[in-house]
Amino acid sequence: MDPNREIELKLSIAPGDAPRVLDHPILRAAAIGEAELQHLHTVYYDSRDLALAEQGISLRLRRAGGRQWQTVKLGDERAAGLFARAELEIELPGEQRPDLMAIPDEAVRERVVEALAGRALEPIFETEMERTCQRLADETCEWTLALDRGEVRAGFACEPICEVELELHRGPPSHLFEIALQLSDAFALWPGTRSKADRGAALRTGVRPTAARARLPELSQAGTLRDAIVPIARSCLAQIGDNADLAFEGVDPEGVHQMRVGLRRIRALVALSRRAHPSARLGRLRSSLRWLAGLLGQVRDLDVLLEQRIDPLVESRKADPAFQGLREDAVAMREERRLALREALRSRRHAHLMLELGHWVASLEELDLAGPEPVPNLARRADGFAESALSDLDRKARKRAGPALSGPPEARHELRIALKKLRYASEFFRSLYGPKDSKRYLRRLSRLQDLLGIQNDIETASGLLKELLERCPPEQAIDLARAAGFIEGYAVREQERSMLELVERWNRFDATRPFWVPK
Repeated sequence: MDPNREIELKLSIAPGDAPRVLDHPILRAAAIGEAELQHLHTVYYDSRDLALAEQGISLRLRRAGGRQWQTVKLGDERAAGLFARAELEIELPGEQRPDLMAIPDEAVRERVVEALAGRALEPIFETEMERTCQRLADETCEWTLALDRGEVRAGFACEPICEVELELHRGPPSHLFEIALQLSDAFALWPGTRSKADRGAALRTGVRPTAARARLPELSQAGTLRDAIVPIARSCLAQIGDNADLAFEGVDPEGVHQMRVGLRRIRALVALSRRAHPSARLGRLRSSLRWLAGLLGQVRDLDVLLEQRIDPLVESRKADPAFQGLREDAVAMREERRLALREALRSRRHAHLMLELGHWVASLEELDLAGPEPVPNLARRADGFAESALSDLDRKARKRAGPALSGPPEARHELRIALKKLRYASEFFRSLYGPKDSKRYLRRLSRLQDLLGIQNDIETASGLLKELLERCPPEQAIDLARAAGFIEGYAVREQERSMLELVERWNRFDATRPFWVPK
């Protein structure tokens, strides 16, 4: 392994479980020597405007046992808790400030100096940590388990930390997930989404994390299907993980929305992957993916009902208490479903799901495509697979158009789902084709999807309003039914307008040449 590359699986653990981790049988069996207890004091340096953090670079000085080390980390490849970063560390004697000239790699040194652009370094935040460190090895790999308990501090702000890090020294990264999955049978271990540097920078600025959208990778034109699936899967898992805390807090509805989008994208990718490489594991994961997506969807549906249907009418009819009463009932229902979502996001089932997905991606990357058990579908060119898969999804969507444009809401729902699968797959593979054609196709597909989304939101809102009326006390039923009927009346008018536009948008899309088809 590259000595200047750090690969570690970061896992959050409940403080009450932390003391028992090293007593787990698989860790006792793999232990090399005795565990070491360290007190770590670490100061992170940056410019006042966090120029290094902006470039994905962290610079720290760490003191332990009377010695001091300077460490630079850069790059931030992460998915399902697995972090892979460049790491350069050197011991500095005494209690010096950071010494950029001591960075042992010239290219990294130049990158740090360039990012600072003459700005002065200053201490930005610090961590105080009790670390229990255990070296381990088995027949597959060698790694270190570090159990960290402490806090990160920036001025008067602080945040507790209790996490397990599995740092790989030798062997395949997938084995770290196997270890974590065995540990998760005894403890709840949630894949980490933020490094200590991320947490400290957020405390320093006081800026709350915002919802993260998908960041799709650029695929190699001549790459294999495996070369495409692995980075796409990592982008899906990063979107899920980056929005998990926001979804848990429930303050910003966009966090739930973007986490749900990430779940939909990974489900679409799993379906595509199973075409090329059937997997019993992926089959088992489908029910848990549906479970989590369903809980996110229940909260998201009420967010949309409140934001798009109820709140505008409450604002314009402040004198009518029925609308405010309906809103209060909808908020109460949303809080119930948020609570169910929060419990799910802190459950072992969710943690296990994310670890299983991380293990799948790591195992896929490690497959020997030319080994004794070849996997020809994964070894084929990605563009050949994409052309076949996209043509199939496009054909299925067009087949559903006729019934959807003239039939019942259920037919439009089926078309919406078919187009959603087509859109995700198109976004996955678009970088393999000309940007102009793919942009036009996806723009028209997206607009068509938006209209079908309006239709679906209206149908969903109608069902939620009925559910709210069934829950209300009898003495409020008449007033709330009147308010709900008013909302549905507006929705019917909007539905009629969107149906007219839907036909027009479909005709435009239907006339658009698929971007993967040669001219």
